[in-house]
Amino acid sequence: MPLIRYKTGDTARFVTKPCGCGTFLRTMEKVRGRMENKITINGCEVHLRELDEIILSYDEVMDYKAEYFGENTLHVRLIVAQKSSSKRLKAFIAHALNAQYKGAVAFCIEQFEEDDSLKISNSMIKRKLHTGKTEMRE
Repeated sequence: MPLIRYKTGDTARFVTKPCGCGTFLRTMEKVRGRMENKITINGCEVHLRELDEIILSYDEVMDYKAEYFGENTLHVRLIVAQKSSSKRLKAFIAHALNAQYKGAVAFCIEQFEEDDSLKISNSMIKRKLHTGKTEMRE
């Protein structure tokens, strides 16, 4: 896709090979996220969109809150539908996050909350970015 943009705050990279459409304009890769939706921990950029794609790909997760207090650890609190599988879910999410960031960022998945309130179940609408679900496997 030809690059015709102005100061949008999007984070992306230019592609060095020519566009298939034959344009002389520069092209770019898929937008990774917004500049204001990232944090740098130990030199590693953590984008909100990447966290969304990893954490919210599990059906059990209704929502999450990520906080950074400056000690090189990102604290993640999950809101889950059922606590029955919370230990396994915590392990799967920790593994996926460590794989994404190659161990450069420490994650502390602190709490699992079970909240059956109408506010959570009706208005949250699970901020899914894609329809692909991640299943926990043994």
